[in-house]
Amino acid sequence: MFKQRRPTIIRDINCIGASKTLLRQQDLETPKQISLPLLVAFFDDVAELPVFTVKDIDVEHFIINITNLRCWVKHFYDKSPIPELTRIKAMQRCMNLLIRVLKFVWREYYNPTPEVSGSGKANEDERRARAEADVKLKLDYMELIRQTLQFFDWLCINNKFQFLFNEESGRANLAFIINACNMILC
Repeated sequence: MFKQRRPTIIRDINCIGASKTLLRQQDLETPKQISLPLLVAFFDDVAELPVFTVKDIDVEHFIINITNLRCWVKHFYDKSPIPELTRIKAMQRCMNLLIRVLKFVWREYYNPTPEVSGSGKANEDERRARAEADVKLKLDYMELIRQTLQFFDWLCINNKFQFLFNEESGRANLAFIINACNMILC
């Protein structure tokens, strides 16, 4: 329920006097309202990086922000006081960055990890530790890929495809999605 961040549910829960106390006793709290400027600020900070590295992609934060972006589009987009052209351009910037991140993560997912050279107990332990870290990173990347593609699918199904396929980068985005689908099928 809280993942969806429905504004009416959050408002209703906040109106119940004892709800904050009950949630606090369980180490929970009601989620904050989602704001487009804060979401765009996160994506713009990442977009300023000229080249991504593995350390730049915090999978957990990306997934949280993708979920928040979806909730904002679903519940707040039509009610927002921000001018429509500004909302559209902000969403397009977020989508372009998500595609850029998706391309990077996709390459890293299929990139083999360099082997540790040498033999001995220390090298075997290092090889095992690197393999475990590599498996966890690949699982994280797979989850980010899944969440991002589900978000793109949700946008298209809900007739919000103008965020992905605009006049500026629509062809490149469409080509990427077609190529990704072809790689998945092959």
